[in-house]
Amino acid sequence: KRSVLSGSFSHSVKVPGSPEVPMSTVGFITLTTVSRSRRDPLAMPWAAAMAAVRGSLRYEKKVTGARTPVGEALRLGRGVCQDFAHLMIGALRSMGLAARYVSGYLLTTAPDPGASAAPMLGADASHAWVGVWCPMADGSAARWLKLDPTNNLLPGTGHVRLAVGRDYGDVTPLRGVIRGGGEHRLEVQVQTRQLS
Repeated sequence: KRSVLSGSFSHSVKVPGSPEVPMSTVGFITLTTVSRSRRDPLAMPWAAAMAAVRGSLRYEKKVTGARTPVGEALRLGRGVCQDFAHLMIGALRSMGLAARYVSGYLLTTAPDPGASAAPMLGADASHAWVGVWCPMADGSAARWLKLDPTNNLLPGTGHVRLAVGRDYGDVTPLRGVIRGGGEHRLEVQVQTRQLS
């Protein structure tokens, strides 16, 4: 049993789990000492959670599959972007924060000013990141704050959103039944580029 975050967090919001991230499976997550204040309701607990998730998993292609439980990826200490997103969602929800799964594509290299020229992790297939509902400290309207725990960054213009949901199960790109004999296997490879 590995602890992602340690310490305690004070919250009063009850946030339910979801099929891919049930709260019963995120019991391994204990939380960083972060306290909310009246001036800044979130007090940036997402930053500590994202750093802890990045410290708990190493990105490795094909090490897990679409139905790998988040606890198994954590036990392995490695996973794909879906595992990073599910673990991050579990951490955020266990803090009482509303979190959602975002599925889409990445530009192979980040186009944002000051971004590294190195390829983004998870860029050659569909990619997953998360959103956390964020009340603004200045009193302006709340909004979804995007977080990419796989690449340890706040998504910019290089992240192309296709779907959002509670977890991967809500946003699968293909769903259906195949009838017939033999084995079937789907391979996906994606390359993206910015249009001028």
